[in-house]
Amino acid sequence: MSGGVFSVGGVDVQYDVEVRRVRNTRLQFKGDKLLVIMPRSGDPREAISRNWRWVYKHHAKMRKALDDASVADLESRSEDDFKRLACWLVELYSKELGLKAGKVSFRVLKSKWGSCSSTGRISLNLAMRHLPERLVRYVVYHEVSHLAELNHGKGFWGIVERKHPNLDEIENELLTYWFVVCRIYDF
Repeated sequence: MSGGVFSVGGVDVQYDVEVRRVRNTRLQFKGDKLLVIMPRSGDPREAISRNWRWVYKHHAKMRKALDDASVADLESRSEDDFKRLACWLVELYSKELGLKAGKVSFRVLKSKWGSCSSTGRISLNLAMRHLPERLVRYVVYHEVSHLAELNHGKGFWGIVERKHPNLDEIENELLTYWFVVCRIYDF
């Protein structure tokens, strides 16, 4: 892995490069550091330059979330209390949306708050026990909504946004809490 620093809009963005067996270059952030995943023949600086607006916008978003993480208030909810709350919410939102959830499982997930399988199984991150209840409600609603739409297309976001019109604000707050729980669980 190699990397460097790229100046975007007057801001220095650190980046790492991973060469993989992929056809197209992909950019993603890990914290406030940019990860460039690319084929052997790619040019990371060209990829960053071509996508500079996206890089600038997302770097600012990550920096704000990291800064906000230092003052985020955590809940001290037990795992059992969290599981009861989450299961109740899955049942509540499934009925509200006229959908049928399968089994609900819990474990510490290192890259996401939850998931929903094509069989209706919902997995929730135990680290959510530290989130304020409004964010737990949002994540559970998000996962239950996947029972209707398994992807993150317009139909899915339409379902979520009907209940959560301040979707962008909630997603930004979840990002902040993600950085907090990453420190707690050391991932």
